[in-house]
Amino acid sequence: MPSLLIFIITDVDLFGRGRVQYSFENRCVEEPDLSLDDGAKRIFLNSAGTFGGSDELKRLVNYIVDSKAYNAVDEATRKLHKIVEQIRIKPEWGVEYMKAVEHDFYIRQEGIEQGIELGNEQKLFQLVKKKLEKGQSPEVIADALEEDIDTIKRIICNL
Repeated sequence: MPSLLIFIITDVDLFGRGRVQYSFENRCVEEPDLSLDDGAKRIFLNSAGTFGGSDELKRLVNYIVDSKAYNAVDEATRKLHKIVEQIRIKPEWGVEYMKAVEHDFYIRQEGIEQGIELGNEQKLFQLVKKKLEKGQSPEVIADALEEDIDTIKRIICNL
């Protein structure tokens, strides 16, 4: 199942426990061992936190909360600051940049899905071929692989 990450970035510790990062997943209140397992995760990032999280994460959160040059203290935050400064000069670039990022994300997701589909198809071809080599009939193969007989016959024709 695809993951959904929700980031909440704040300069106050909403939970009062001093952490830089608090991560939450969907769990049943009445049955804590029962997880919804929907891929959703909420991550609260707190610039006021004093422990937890890497130094790189702390620098990034501090920069996001206060995106000034003095908080751009490493390569990642300096690169981000450069983009922020360009967007401040020409706000329309921000919209175009976000559209490009979103477009790239969807292209990557589509490629991942196609790759998984192709991999599954290749694996099915390999399994059918092995079962044929063992002398199994298309009907037995379809039953064993829980596939439609027409799919198995199509694969056999393409081997």
